[in-house]
Amino acid sequence: MEIMPDGIIKKRNSRLNLVDLAGSERQRDTGAEGERLNEAIDVNQSLSVLARVIRSISTPQRFISFRDSQLTQLLKDSLGGNARTMTIVNVHPNRKYFDNTNSSLDFANNLKNVKNKAKINEALSADKIETWMKKIQAQEMEIKRLNEKLAQKGMLLRLSVT
Repeated sequence: MEIMPDGIIKKRNSRLNLVDLAGSERQRDTGAEGERLNEAIDVNQSLSVLARVIRSISTPQRFISFRDSQLTQLLKDSLGGNARTMTIVNVHPNRKYFDNTNSSLDFANNLKNVKNKAKINEALSADKIETWMKKIQAQEMEIKRLNEKLAQKGMLLRLSVT
């Protein structure tokens, strides 16, 4: 928050999302059972929806559904919205993990095609609006006073405020 010399208050806000997309391992490789297996299924489903949304954003489409997953709802601003987005991909050099590494790199490559339009989020405070309203009223009164002065001299310019 910044208070300007004329009493106007500038408020800027931002959000930071840190998302770890690990956990997309194949269930047969992890040996997960029970609750861990259900959790892995949920993670993989969210990642599939995220990948689908990223592919949709990368290609010209009119409608992109962010509602299919809580993850995509949370990342909506980061996916083609008002945000700066950075991606870090961890890969494994072992051949055993080639499929996971390749999948991660494909995901990152698709994400690279998403274009965001980041801008500063600045909120108008009630104090700021009141200050501007007072300034506008003062200027309207000054215009009226100058119009009256010009009318007295026979040089009416018809300046008005709409």
